[in-house]
Amino acid sequence: MPENGDRDWHMFSDENIALEREFKMNVLEWLNNGKPKLFKSPYEGNFIVRLLNNSLTPVKELGRMLHSFQSQAYEIAECTYENLVAYGFIKTGFPSDYVGLFKTYKLTDPSLFDSDGNVDIIEADNGGIVSFVIQDMWPGDIAYITFFDGTTEEIMIGITGSYTYVGDKKVSRIFIPQYQYEKIHRNIIGTINCYYYGARITAFDAI
Repeated sequence: MPENGDRDWHMFSDENIALEREFKMNVLEWLNNGKPKLFKSPYEGNFIVRLLNNSLTPVKELGRMLHSFQSQAYEIAECTYENLVAYGFIKTGFPSDYVGLFKTYKLTDPSLFDSDGNVDIIEADNGGIVSFVIQDMWPGDIAYITFFDGTTEEIMIGITGSYTYVGDKKVSRIFIPQYQYEKIHRNIIGTINCYYYGARITAFDAI
């Protein structure tokens, strides 16, 4: 083998030894960090344990920086979902993405009415309404929108029966009082299309 090839072979071997030693030290640190470990027994099931008296033994037959290890495992808790969460093996909550979502309210839906017959739409739990479009209401109808800072604004439906809100402040509530219809004997009609940011959770996120 040429001299430079021999030198390259030794450099490659030395690099492997250095990497294997670094890996060994990382494993040793992990074994001795005192954190709970999940021990999977093929015969007895799973246990949450702590490791004590850890030791590494070189595998002489290979002539490299490779080791086997021995430890004493002490069971500290049963392998239940609650304990996996408590010891940090499982993170609580579901990962999710906040995305733009649309929701349409039909103002004839009885579930939107409070005990006095007012339409009361509350979207505080969804992070607030970014914008909304009212369609097919009676011209001249009054509605009240409440923002997250607690302020309230009165709006009036135009002659087209529609109203569009796009602003800097998020809306937490849309309130349409029923009393304005009592004297003229008509019902609340129309739809409200709301756009808001919401958490989208999928089955893959839960896994």
